[in-house]
Amino acid sequence: MLTRADSLSEKDSEEKEPATALLWTYYYAAQHYDYLGCTAKALDLINAAIEHTPTLIELFVAKARIYKHAGDIHEALRFLDEAQALDTADRYINSKCAKYMLRGNLIKEAEDMCAKFTREGVSAVENLNEMQCMWFQTECAMAYQRLGKWGEALKKCHEVDRHFSEIMEDQFDFHTYCMRKMTLRAYVSLLRLEDVLRAHPFYFKAARVAIQVYLQLHDHPVAETEAAEEINTGVSLLPSLTLPATDYACAIKGKRWSGNAYASVSFVDDPIVWKAGKMIVRFMQAAQPH
Repeated sequence: MLTRADSLSEKDSEEKEPATALLWTYYYAAQHYDYLGCTAKALDLINAAIEHTPTLIELFVAKARIYKHAGDIHEALRFLDEAQALDTADRYINSKCAKYMLRGNLIKEAEDMCAKFTREGVSAVENLNEMQCMWFQTECAMAYQRLGKWGEALKKCHEVDRHFSEIMEDQFDFHTYCMRKMTLRAYVSLLRLEDVLRAHPFYFKAARVAIQVYLQLHDHPVAETEAAEEINTGVSLLPSLTLPATDYACAIKGKRWSGNAYASVSFVDDPIVWKAGKMIVRFMQAAQPH
């Protein structure tokens, strides 16, 4: 209707819609058809929108999203990179572009993209780890897993695990402060958050990758020396896995741990499987109703 009469009214009217009305109609209609799974129709509409206004960043982001939903991550990355080139100072587009690069297993390119907004004099990877940028680390772990770089994947997973351990430890700084300032409602909310902290989606993603990698190493041990050294690099970063004898015995029998979680692991004498089981138990502890 807009293309024929420049108006959304069915009646004859001299009042015309603004020039951008057609543009945003194309934009939202394309997303609607993308949601319905009609990729061809969605692409036709978003291409019409780009032809109408070829400098609007949101159009290229939408087109990239359509290709991502269609399963073509590399084509999606091409259009998102084009959107990022239109405004290199946009941190959101920069982050989305880096995320798509990781989805396409382009880890070095993603690090270079993030380096545009990280602190000077420090590598992007170190700065992102210091800032606890867990979306980057989880995506990076999954990319390394797809590439078969098990040691690097485990390293990223346990960086995420370390972030959650630091959050747990940081709560002690607030105990005396909250009691002194009488911010008791916020304090109770904090305590309840700590109970379910490791049920967070970022921890779940990292734990899932770590568990899959450990089971992969258990089922298909690495024989090559260089590859084995790479695996050991990742494993050496793990925290101590020494547990009380009672907890270890309960885990073997599949009974309740002192940490109030179940461990249905019958072969925990294998260190690799035990590491995978520990990640499972940590998540189960957080997922248990409190």
